[in-house]
Amino acid sequence: MEAFRQFGESPIPAALLMGMMLLAASETAAHAADSAGAISESPLQKAMIDILDGARPGELSAGGITVYGVVDVDLSYQSHGAPPSPYMNGQYLVGKNSGKSRFDFSNNALGQSIIGIKTEQPLQDLFGIKELEGWSLIGDVASGFDPAFASIQDACKSLIRANGTGNVPGTKANADSSRCGQFFNGEAWGGLKSATFGELRFGRQNSLMFDDFAVYDPQKLSYANSLFGLSGTYAGGFGDTEDKHWNNSLKYKIGVGPGRIAAQYRFEGAGQGGTAYAFDAGLTGWGPLNGFSIDAVWGQFKDGIAVSSLTNSATKANGSCQYFGVTLSNCTSLDILNATVSDNTAWAVMTKYNLASIGAPTTTVMGGYESITYSNPSDKLAAGYKTIGDYNLNFTSTTFSTYTTDKRVNVFWAGARWDITPKLTAAGAWYYFDQNSYVRAGAACTNPGSGTATQSQCKGDMNWLSATLDYQVTKRLDVYTGVSHNIETGGLTNGYTHTSTTGVTTGARFRF
Repeated sequence: MEAFRQFGESPIPAALLMGMMLLAASETAAHAADSAGAISESPLQKAMIDILDGARPGELSAGGITVYGVVDVDLSYQSHGAPPSPYMNGQYLVGKNSGKSRFDFSNNALGQSIIGIKTEQPLQDLFGIKELEGWSLIGDVASGFDPAFASIQDACKSLIRANGTGNVPGTKANADSSRCGQFFNGEAWGGLKSATFGELRFGRQNSLMFDDFAVYDPQKLSYANSLFGLSGTYAGGFGDTEDKHWNNSLKYKIGVGPGRIAAQYRFEGAGQGGTAYAFDAGLTGWGPLNGFSIDAVWGQFKDGIAVSSLTNSATKANGSCQYFGVTLSNCTSLDILNATVSDNTAWAVMTKYNLASIGAPTTTVMGGYESITYSNPSDKLAAGYKTIGDYNLNFTSTTFSTYTTDKRVNVFWAGARWDITPKLTAAGAWYYFDQNSYVRAGAACTNPGSGTATQSQCKGDMNWLSATLDYQVTKRLDVYTGVSHNIETGGLTNGYTHTSTTGVTTGARFRF
């Protein structure tokens, strides 16, 4: 008991110890199960074994329809954190609302909790026509949720709840996202698949760039340990996190020998502004390049939308709670958010290499580079436009004119994954991004290099280091622990009280 009473005084070693205990307990349980041999099992034990170690994730299928899901819960520590919100994942990156050290029950540290249904129906079986052999009807619908609060993920609502607070330390976790309370806030698409002609899909889909990050991120899109897991802005959103998933989009992809190509087009509207298009080309494992994989992707997004909370200025300037004629106490019930709209161009090159050729087949190194450019939009959205999740937008004087000077972001990352044993995997990664100074031409940055007082349009950068251990207890259940440290400088820290945080997470994930 004394150790737990001291948990708040020394949380980092305590959380790491808890993670090590979980991993050790899992290993012990596995050995005990192996040594039990012919010991008979009760009906309850058999049922539990089937639940925890039955079909592998993604194999619960009948009639060509598969139900799948992930439930991820964790205990987290942040040296400078924010209270958890029931509408979004834990806040694992330092922010304006980061305050004192925190120890919380949270969720989705290793990955998004989700439930979905997918299908692949051979057309020959459906219609009984031999000429349709090799063609299939395919589809996938899914929704992300927060198991710690038993709520569907709605990041826009987390921003609504921060309206008027100034997002000062102590304000609950909040951020923009592509998941804003939609019934299917993940993917929701249907299409056709051919072994010869590739796949054609239509609906709400991952962007091509996000598809690539899922393959080339050393931390596999972990919210607590990966820039690309936590922020869709960089992980395929082409500069705006709401655009990590593209509504109303056509996607085509095909493999050609060791290579592959893909294209995606988004029709305007559907809460995401204007049109968008992207192209991808890749190569995997060919001749002397066995174990090597590379992808390059480029795209543009017109009228991309980024939303933020309303302010609480003393004047009636657009964007303040008073402008809408309500008191501060009622401000958080306003179903409206500020918006920044821009035309964005992004491209990236990503690669990974398995080290089998040098005698380390259980180790894969990976990394890449991404460039994002923000410009003022070529046209303006109409008044009354609603963003994803059907949230109203407040168009201020800067909504369409933030980037008189183009904003440019450079993103670099590198890392590795090592399968220590068939069940235990270690991963480490470094993420870095910087922004240029994009103040209006002829103007100068305010307080450049002066920390939290620096103007947000000034040059700035972020470094993030992380390491994780993941132990597969059964086919469906794994336990994990991770530690990360991120630090921000310059314009990125405008209004921040703290500019860095160290985090530790320990949790469990159940997949089916």
